[in-house]
Amino acid sequence: MNTRKLLIICILALLACPLSSLYSQTSEQRIKKDIFVLASDSLRGRSAGTKYGDKAAKYVFSRFQEYGLNPKYQYITTDSSEKNIYCVIEGSDPVLKNEFIVLGAHYDHLGFKVETNKGINDTIVYNGADDNASGTVTILELGKRINENRQDFKRSIVLIAFDAEETGLNGSAYFANSEDKYKEIAISSNTKMMMSLDMVGYLKTSKELKIVGIGLLKDPSQYFSNLSIKKDYNLKLKEFDNSIFTGSDHDSFLKRNIPAFYVTTGLKSPYHKTTDDAEGIDIEGISDVSNYIYGLTKTLLM
Repeated sequence: MNTRKLLIICILALLACPLSSLYSQTSEQRIKKDIFVLASDSLRGRSAGTKYGDKAAKYVFSRFQEYGLNPKYQYITTDSSEKNIYCVIEGSDPVLKNEFIVLGAHYDHLGFKVETNKGINDTIVYNGADDNASGTVTILELGKRINENRQDFKRSIVLIAFDAEETGLNGSAYFANSEDKYKEIAISSNTKMMMSLDMVGYLKTSKELKIVGIGLLKDPSQYFSNLSIKKDYNLKLKEFDNSIFTGSDHDSFLKRNIPAFYVTTGLKSPYHKTTDDAEGIDIEGISDVSNYIYGLTKTLLM
């Protein structure tokens, strides 16, 4: 084969390969990309049931697909586009694969408002970078990593992005009480544990990762004693949480007596304010949280 033909073949091969396969991104690069998309002004705060919420859902759906997963939409109302997005990574054990661990985060936020000042309209966007684009991108990152190492997980893993959390935990309530099945096995009635990631984007500021609601776990120390976050940060465990400000999607599962808890870096971000933007997010911290939750999930599958 002459040099000219070889060069042509190489060029065609390069054109046929997606750039993502040629230049693989790091975890932090993927997280940064997803944060800046989901918390962009163009998505107008991802309010549930709006066209902007729908755009966010489609983005999450496409990212699951890019990571080799098979996502599906679960519509939570009949007269709205409100919907969850979830996928299942089947466990490796022939028996335990019929049991599920749910990892969830809500992707909706507060939307936007238009204010008029001296006859000039100004669009005010609540971008919700920490609340809860941060949790959503962590779910995406976990989906990629778990899928690449699925042989290490005996039980099946459900990764879900909930809609309509801000309007009353509606997305998670619908899923927790649904009859959706995976290969004829009802997911909700065979869920052994649920973890909600809610506002995990301010680790450097808070200096701690909080895991709240572990009171229904049997002997919680067996899961957490051998794991630690980076030495710069503290791990704070709490059995139950009674704060009116920290309700999250795990509550929908607790109501069904399913052990469930939520993971957060706390209220150090501009909670429910227009300044909760992508620029304020600790990208490296989210990567650290993702690594911790990955290890924790493996421990939960003991």
